[in-house]
Amino acid sequence: MRIPLPYGICGAWCLLLCACGPQQEPQPAPAVQGAPRAALNSGLLPLDAQGRPYRPETEFEIDGPPIEYRQRAEFHDFGLVPLGNVVEHTWTLENTDDQPVRVRRVQPSCGCLTVRSERVDAAGIAIAPGPSVAPDLFELPPGARLAVHIALDTRQVQVKNADKLVHVQVISTSQHRPYLMLEAHIVADSPLQLNPETLELGRVPASAGATARLDLLPVGDTGTLPHELGPLPVGFEARLEQRDLLGRDIWTLTLDAVAPLTIGPLNGEFELRTRRPKEKPRPGTRLLDDPDVEWVAGPSYAIRFQGQAIGDLDVFPPQLVATGKVSSGGFGEATLSALLPGHRLRVTGTRLVLPGGIATHGQLELRALPIDADDSGRASSWKLELVAPANFGPLPLAGKAVLELDDLQFPTHELPFLVRLD
Repeated sequence: MRIPLPYGICGAWCLLLCACGPQQEPQPAPAVQGAPRAALNSGLLPLDAQGRPYRPETEFEIDGPPIEYRQRAEFHDFGLVPLGNVVEHTWTLENTDDQPVRVRRVQPSCGCLTVRSERVDAAGIAIAPGPSVAPDLFELPPGARLAVHIALDTRQVQVKNADKLVHVQVISTSQHRPYLMLEAHIVADSPLQLNPETLELGRVPASAGATARLDLLPVGDTGTLPHELGPLPVGFEARLEQRDLLGRDIWTLTLDAVAPLTIGPLNGEFELRTRRPKEKPRPGTRLLDDPDVEWVAGPSYAIRFQGQAIGDLDVFPPQLVATGKVSSGGFGEATLSALLPGHRLRVTGTRLVLPGGIATHGQLELRALPIDADDSGRASSWKLELVAPANFGPLPLAGKAVLELDDLQFPTHELPFLVRLD
């Protein structure tokens, strides 16, 4: 079906085509000169392999095929590094601004990285830093250079046999490049793969203790195997067990936090020692079946563990906070949990007490509701609800909530409360 266009529309189209004329190739926009380009060409710049200031726009300059890959001067690739080695690299930065630049911070991104910075001359030799410019670190006149040294310990790399990218942020007063990010890549080559890398104990009831495990899988061709454990912190026990899984030898490391525990953080580390054959084994050889293998010490591992010892009764969040509007009132909730296995209890009463032992008036209500209670009304978890009515005052109001329990070990439990209405 053809729909005729009104004459006015056809005429308008004809006039538009005549006015436009033949199609022309769009003209490229003129290159932006001046301040934007100067900003790229100056500032605190790293030096390339030839000792020249490396400018960011050189990444995009193409002289014709084939395109030559240029590695950025602020990036360094350590590649695959055997576990236990400490690798180092130095970047040299030059102030290409026309005025002095103060270096305010040189900040590494990872605890496995150690950073040191110093003034150097054109030959890379350290020179006196000059007068103090505290709280800044250095003042670099135009043309002056700063060396940023890094040392990376493969034993401190948290995840082994995986790509790791670390950063060093350099913050200065340069008008053009106040923020500079130096990057380094590494893979810590480990003959054992730990899964997970850290023993996570979690939230541990002080009277119950806890257990955490990790698996150790030999990888690579060095024949390195787990051997023994070093001394353990007081209050912890550990064991190393070997098993066969689909024709491969796997070791399981088990850590026990032995009750009773002191409430607080459960963080630390201990040593795992390894052994390897003196001569490189032939492919397919199962070393544990060969009694003639001569063993030597292999690399050691720092096994980290972390957790938190808490009371056998726990409230989360630890403070009961009621929030809301003055006109409509406020509400807050928390959960009381009995963490010992099989421990169930009943909340028989609640009280809200202000500082000085003064009980609050009846307008403020504290409810205790069982979660999945048994026939006797006992439950391992209770929901606590704090309700403030509309136009409640005075505000803010803080005190403690007292829970009365029918439990011989814990007859009462207290937690702080707060009412805050907008």
